Amino acid sequence: MYALYKPRNCITSLNDPEGRRTVKDFFPRDAGRLFPVGRLDYDAEGLLLLTNDGMLAHRLMHPNHKVWKSYFVKVKGMVSEQVLRTLRKGPKISGRKHQPLRVKSLHTVNDKMWLEVSLREGSNQQIKKMFLESGHRVLKIKRFKIGRVELGDLAPGSSRILTSEELEELSRETDG
Repeated sequence: MYALYKPRNCITSLNDPEGRRTVKDFFPRDAGRLFPVGRLDYDAEGLLLLTNDGMLAHRLMHPNHKVWKSYFVKVKGMVSEQVLRTLRKGPKISGRKHQPLRVKSLHTVNDKMWLEVSLREGSNQQIKKMFLESGHRVLKIKRFKIGRVELGDLAPGSSRILTSEELEELSRETDG
């Protein structure tokens, strides 16, 4: 299993009919059959796991296994403490209740706020939608952690093989 720093403007797929850059482009042809575990939006960046182990991938993606995924999120405007409390209880997006989040304010710069957001599910564009429903446009998303696997000092477009300890930890976290 590999940890990849997926850069922005890259598709979390193995091929793209529109010819855009995909995560497959960052691996040599002889890397074997790898597929992404979950996804990151086209304009999001950060940690993405790729594997050839279908069972582990399924367990990591399924919300029943409750693997935390952590992000740095930059939004327009100042998010109120009331909104943060709502997110911590479990936000409603388009009328659907989601699992509670871990969220904390990190710092502000001018009229922008950086937050750390951790969630156990990952529905399509969930982070963007939940902040938009509270009146805040998401400007940047960077995933830095999945379970106990961290992005660390990987540069955009680079990857590394997970350690045996990381693989064991992921297996434990998913009851494997």
